[in-house]
Amino acid sequence: MKTRPVREILAENVRRLMRERPALDTQPKLAAKAGMSQSSINRLLSGQTDALLVSVLDLAKAFGVSVNELIEEPQATRNDVIAYDREHYAQLSEENKAKIATFIEFVIATSHTQPKSGSPAALNINESIPPSPERRARVRDASQSSISRDALSTNENQDHTKGRGRRTSGH
Repeated sequence: MKTRPVREILAENVRRLMRERPALDTQPKLAAKAGMSQSSINRLLSGQTDALLVSVLDLAKAFGVSVNELIEEPQATRNDVIAYDREHYAQLSEENKAKIATFIEFVIATSHTQPKSGSPAALNINESIPPSPERRARVRDASQSSISRDALSTNENQDHTKGRGRRTSGH
């Protein structure tokens, strides 16, 4: 197996991270955040130079990732690590961090229930709520009556007047 030079891997990972993070999507933005010159970023991205360890550390801090995520092959980092903005995550409340952790645990726990095709599984709820006696009587009456325009009108009128009280002819 042929290993690639670290400078190529670093350049590829930095380009990928720049695409994933709009706040650092240009060389000037990244240079300012990492405390480096734009020309250093340009040389690094073109693979023209080997980066100093201090530069790699500065880039890692700017992106909010570990040095390993910058110098390892991209496939290893994408399969093992969730890509997210660590700087914004650090600013979240403990409650929101707990919600994220709970969501991740939920997805992992329920992933075995998804079909092999990759489409999400349908949620099945098998709880039935018994109808009230009034509802049963209305369904029974409706099933025994003939269907006609007059019957529908009568039922609609009954539904609309229910709950309003009885009207007397004198009012």
